[in-house]
Amino acid sequence: MASDDFRDVVKDRYGFETWERPELTVSPPLYLPELTALDGFSHTERVPQSRSRHSFTDVLEGSDPEVRIGVTISQFDDAEQAQEALVTLLTYSMAPRLPRCEERGMRLGEVCFCGFDDPATSVWFTRGNVLVQVENFGTHAIAVGAVAMELDRQVVTALGMLGA
Repeated sequence: MASDDFRDVVKDRYGFETWERPELTVSPPLYLPELTALDGFSHTERVPQSRSRHSFTDVLEGSDPEVRIGVTISQFDDAEQAQEALVTLLTYSMAPRLPRCEERGMRLGEVCFCGFDDPATSVWFTRGNVLVQVENFGTHAIAVGAVAMELDRQVVTALGMLGA
């Protein structure tokens, strides 16, 4: 766990105070991804995580067994908790600064970061009270942007944020 001083440095570096935080007027239902909507992938396992009250990693495999992605969903009580969890992920990065998804042509969530690969093989974003991580897990690197966009669409629908 990062020290409070280091968290403050990371928050400052990424402009945490300026991040959009939607107010959720009702407690949203628990979000479960519709994995069948992710064309070209089959679900191989779900691994529970302890990050939040509702957190798990789904492992998906392509038709080539070397193509695998991990989708981690963590749902919190509010948007600020989800964004604090995103800050925690950013504290683990060895890069001095990860690019915002918008810099790479992806518009996802209220706050989104991605890796340096081109195309992106890792994407982390928050939408409402949900933190989504989409990462290449296989030995053959693939772009994960399309999967992340579909998951963002699903979260918007599930949380009733259709104006987002």
